Amino acid sequence: MIYDSDSGSYTESNDSQVIQFILKENSNISVKESKEILDNLKALSYQEFNFLNNYKTLNLVHCKNGMLEISSDGFYLLPHDAKYGSTSCLNAEFESEASCPTWISFLSEAFELYDNEQHIAINLLKEFMGYSLIHGNSLQKMLCITGKPRTGKSIIADIIHQILGVENTSSIPFDELNDPNKISALIGKLANINGELAKHKQIDSSKIKSLIGEDILTYKKLYQNPGQFKNEAKLISIGNYLPAFKETTNAMLERMLVLNLDNVVPEAKRDPFLKEKLKAEKNGIFLWCLEGLISLNARGHFIEPNNSLKSKEDINHLSNSIIYWLNESEGFIFDEDNRVIPFKNIYQFYKDFCKENGINAEKRFVFKETLEDIEYLRVYRDVRLNKDVVELVHTQTEANA
Repeated sequence: MIYDSDSGSYTESNDSQVIQFILKENSNISVKESKEILDNLKALSYQEFNFLNNYKTLNLVHCKNGMLEISSDGFYLLPHDAKYGSTSCLNAEFESEASCPTWISFLSEAFELYDNEQHIAINLLKEFMGYSLIHGNSLQKMLCITGKPRTGKSIIADIIHQILGVENTSSIPFDELNDPNKISALIGKLANINGELAKHKQIDSSKIKSLIGEDILTYKKLYQNPGQFKNEAKLISIGNYLPAFKETTNAMLERMLVLNLDNVVPEAKRDPFLKEKLKAEKNGIFLWCLEGLISLNARGHFIEPNNSLKSKEDINHLSNSIIYWLNESEGFIFDEDNRVIPFKNIYQFYKDFCKENGINAEKRFVFKETLEDIEYLRVYRDVRLNKDVVELVHTQTEANA
């Protein structure tokens, strides 16, 4: 590890880089002697560098112009110092008077459809972006930002990258977070920002829950022995579609925060220079994020708008292929003249739907048990036809009335 006094960070270096540095600084020694010096440095490193990342436990945020001490009544900028052992630095500077009027205006438009809950939605984003400035997943939450194209999702993603710094983020797709060969990319990162999710694709959430829950996980690197780590990167999903999972328990939903952006900006109103304007406000947006971190620390939990809770219900339906199929297909399967259908036929309708949408279909007995638990359907044996049938007792609309 080499300490850079300008950024206040330690960076990893390979053997050849260190040897070149030694030879450059000591032109009178041989390559063999430089290797001996390297071996001695490696031996010392086990004692010298055991303090790396101590700053994480000191409630400090490492920015470009110093170490920020966070307290309930404000921020205190301390000079960079090797004693903090920092290995990462945010891509922003602390300016106590910095502002971000363009960013605030952009958010007001992006979250316009939240009406009376606009402030709650924007504050949720503010606090999660503040939460992403620090390592760890103490609150065990991930953020999902979804919505139609041209609603500002990519702008938000770009700003998060700008503030955190590309070197402090990763972009492993959510459906690959179960792969021990992929999750090693999370080590040392502040956030994993995932792009578009495939529509209807159900994701195995077992490892995702462990990543958010700070469990000890095993990772693999090519040509190296497996290792273990605790994920400290926030998980952020930004795309057009809500995620769907292969399980339908509440465990995953409890770990999710959802923000919908559906206010499409007309082409005539789009600002082609918006990204550049926001880039110029980077330090102001950083200060805005820090304010979010303080308010989150004071409260200890996130507050979600009702719209987010509705989205979680939608995710639950998407994650249950049978419920999802019913919501999408009830009106096409049943009608006033055809309210009783052979179970064999209706199960085939379901399987065809799953195949067309790339969803794993449940087994026949699971499908039957699920239908039996739905109050507006009746599954029974028709003695006259000598076969199982499904009857639409009343529609979902009638059931909810």
